[in-house]
Amino acid sequence: DARSKLSRHVCDEVNKKMPNKLFKTTIRRLVKVAEAPWSGAPTVLLNKPTNSGAGAGSLEYWTLAKEFHQRVQEMRREFGVNEEPRLLRKRRNR
Repeated sequence: DARSKLSRHVCDEVNKKMPNKLFKTTIRRLVKVAEAPWSGAPTVLLNKPTNSGAGAGSLEYWTLAKEFHQRVQEMRREFGVNEEPRLLRKRRNR
């Protein structure tokens, strides 16, 4: 559909201007993801991550989170940040 073509075009243009800055993971428009707020919980908690059906959206969000975390870790190494993240420090001190 036209929205998909536009989304693809925008991603291609951003990738040309800023190569390797976009995440590899894409989040598709899925009805189950759009319906999740009506259940009062995020899709990642409502649906078991799977490759098909309702879990596909959940899997895509978990995959993006993992990719984001990996990129942050790479940046920490690149810039020599060795300090333990505050969030982890607080959890360990409980």
